[in-house]
Amino acid sequence: MVNALYDANERDAAQRRSSGAIGVDPRKFHRVDYKGRHFDVQGPLDVPPLPQGRPVQFQAGQSDPGITVGARYAEVVYTSQPKLEDAIAFGRANGLSFIMNSFHSVIGESDADVARRLKEKHERIDYEQGRLKLADMLGGEIDLSDLPLDKPLPETLLPEVSSVNRRRGRVDVFRRYAQQGLTLRELIIHA
Repeated sequence: MVNALYDANERDAAQRRSSGAIGVDPRKFHRVDYKGRHFDVQGPLDVPPLPQGRPVQFQAGQSDPGITVGARYAEVVYTSQPKLEDAIAFGRANGLSFIMNSFHSVIGESDADVARRLKEKHERIDYEQGRLKLADMLGGEIDLSDLPLDKPLPETLLPEVSSVNRRRGRVDVFRRYAQQGLTLRELIIHA
């Protein structure tokens, strides 16, 4: 639908005159008249055509339907893979031209400075709030309040990704971390 709106108007529907004013030819703006299950749009799009035709479209979401939509319509799919190798594999496995992976960094003057800053950052973590955040990363339906920080999560607590109705990509990432034996503390730091 978005593409139909951007494609409906002729490229010269609005032109800048030598005076600086913009001249509009209403005959070159066209209705879309879309009627769908969730919304209706009469159109036309009430902005002049963009020089490049359409804006760059991003899609966020790592569910199978989200990836399908992204591969079909978006120029860039946003993902949150834990490592560069995982991001590359995610893009290739799903036939995506461009992906934008989340990026978190600690910047310092040397490796030792980065290590010091990272250690200080970890020391400031509120682990009680971290338990809640990690539970959310795992789908929001688990209670981590009584678990020891320096032991791995019991496998029985981990949800099946298919049973979660939101943020499945995150659930998958944190489920894999837990299955690798990361402790609750390490999982909270990653969260």
